[in-house]
Amino acid sequence: MRTLLITTLIFLSLQSFSQISLRQSFSGDNYFQDFVEHDGAFYGFKVTASTSELVKIFSEELQVQTLTDISGTHPESILISDNKIFFTVSINTWQGRLYSYDLSSSSLSTLKDFSSSEGQIVSVKQLKDGVLWGFSWTSSEDEGSIFTIKPDGTEFQKIYSVPNSDNGSTPVDITVFDDKVIIAWINGGGIPYQDSFGDSYTSGSFGMYDLETQTHTTILQGEDLKGTSPYTVLHHNDVIYAGFEGAGNSSTGKLYAIDSETFESELIYDLDKNDLARKGFDRLIPHNGYIYGIERFGIFRYHIEDQTSELLFDFKIENYESNSALLISSEGDIYSFINILFNSETRFLAEFITPSPLSVDRASAFRIFPNPTSNELKIQDSGLNYVEILDLNGRIIKSIKDPKNSIDVTSLEEGVYLLKFRVDDQVYTQKFVKRQ
Repeated sequence: MRTLLITTLIFLSLQSFSQISLRQSFSGDNYFQDFVEHDGAFYGFKVTASTSELVKIFSEELQVQTLTDISGTHPESILISDNKIFFTVSINTWQGRLYSYDLSSSSLSTLKDFSSSEGQIVSVKQLKDGVLWGFSWTSSEDEGSIFTIKPDGTEFQKIYSVPNSDNGSTPVDITVFDDKVIIAWINGGGIPYQDSFGDSYTSGSFGMYDLETQTHTTILQGEDLKGTSPYTVLHHNDVIYAGFEGAGNSSTGKLYAIDSETFESELIYDLDKNDLARKGFDRLIPHNGYIYGIERFGIFRYHIEDQTSELLFDFKIENYESNSALLISSEGDIYSFINILFNSETRFLAEFITPSPLSVDRASAFRIFPNPTSNELKIQDSGLNYVEILDLNGRIIKSIKDPKNSIDVTSLEEGVYLLKFRVDDQVYTQKFVKRQ
C-alpha cells in the first residue's frame, strides 16, 4: 500500500479539549487552502491534482459544501466583504484572474483577466478605501508589483512596480494602513548567505512603500540567523508583525514585532533551532489580545500585553506532517487544516480538541524577576531543566542546564533579551532587561 498525504481538519477550542474524532472522509488527493471566516462559516478552496473548488465549511458541523467548480485553475488568495467573496487564481502559464462570488445569489463572475504585463500569480489581500489591494509575483515588465482595483474589476492601477531585486522582489504578502504598504519580499533586499555547499544566496526582506512620497524603504533585512524568506505580515494596534519562513542554512521560522512609526524591530517568537524543519509562518491572526500563528508543525500564540508566547499544539508529537491553513471562529475556536503522512488511500476531516489549553496565566506561573536585573535572574518555578537566553535577533547567547531557581546574567551586555524554556512539551519565551 503506497504512502499518501492525508488532509485533516484539526479543531482546537480555547475553552476545552478532547480526542481526535473523524468527522468526514475523502478519497483521492484533496487538500484545503486559504480559508477565511464569515458569518459562522469558513470559505476557501478544496484542491486535487485535477480539480479546484470554492467551498464552504460550516464551523459547527464541519461539513463541506461546494459553492462552485473552478477546475483548471490554481487558487491564490481569498477575502470576503459585504457578503461577496473576492478570490484570485492562476491559469495557463500563471496568468492571473480575479473572480467574485455573490453569497446572496450564488453567482460567480469573472472580474478581470490580467495580461502578462499586468501580473502573474496574482493575490488580493485587503479591501480599503473602496478598492482591493493586491500584488503580483512577477510580470513581463517587472519583478513584482503592488496594485489596486475596484471591486467591480475596473480601474486597475499598479501602485508600485519593482524594476529589479536590489530592494526586494516577488511579494508574497502585504498589509495596508494609513499611507503605507508593508510588503514581504521573498527575494532581495536582505543579507546574502551561503548554503552548506558554499553557494551564495540572497535573503528576502520586509519593505515599506510610502504612498504619499512614492518611495520604498527596507525596514527589516533577512539573513541566515534571522530568517531568509519573509512569508507573512500583519498590522495590528500600531505594530507590524513580520514572519520569516526560514529556509537559510541556519535559520528556522522567526516572528518579529516592528514599530509602525520608528520601524525598530524585536524578535518575539523563535522556532526550535535544533529542528531546521520547523519553518513558519503561514498566517497570523489577531484575536482577543493575542496574535495567533501557524508554522509548519504547530500553532502558537503571542500575548500582546504580557509579551509572552507559547506553542499551543505541536503537530510533530502526533506525527503530523505540515499545516496548510489557520482559522479562528468568532467564538474563539481554532481550526487548522493539516497534512498527515499515513498508509491509507482515504483522507479524513477530523476534529481535535486538546486536553487543558495552556493560557497566559499558566505561562506567567513561571515568573522571572527582578526585571530589569543587573546580575541575577530568579525563576519562580524550580522544575525547569533547560533554558536558553537569546538576543532579539534570535542568536543563542547562553544555554543553562538545570537552572534551579536563578540564572547568573552578570556577563551579559546591557540590553533586552529573551528567556526561552519548555514546560510540558510547550515552548515559552519571556523578555527581560539586563542593566549594568
